[in-house]
Amino acid sequence: MSKRLKIAVVIAVSALAVAALVPLGWHRFEAWAVGIHQKSTTRELAAWEQEFSQIRTTDEAIRAVGMLRSVQDYYVPGPGYRSDSATEDALQEQRRRTSTTIARALEEFTGERHGLDVEKWDAWRDGQRHK
Repeated sequence: MSKRLKIAVVIAVSALAVAALVPLGWHRFEAWAVGIHQKSTTRELAAWEQEFSQIRTTDEAIRAVGMLRSVQDYYVPGPGYRSDSATEDALQEQRRRTSTTIARALEEFTGERHGLDVEKWDAWRDGQRHK
């Protein structure tokens, strides 16, 4: 085999190896980056849980209803937004705690018993705005 042919084969094999490994490397990088974002989102949800754990005014309750809706849809893991299962589980558990805390605070302030039913809380909020 000539020297040129050997070089051409090495270059071709190297190019194929790189082409095969790039998607794997990208997938790992993407999962790593999403994991960082999901951990940040988990901390943000925890801060919201603390912020909305007590409601003292109707204005705060109205804001809490909007937050309850937002928390349920805020960066939910799914296609195109995946990380490792431990990070995703922690995020979803924090989402559950935050939603439950906000709903409990709303119930304590308003006397209504709507739990996590955002549609019913929206109706309550709309009634407050028209008073």
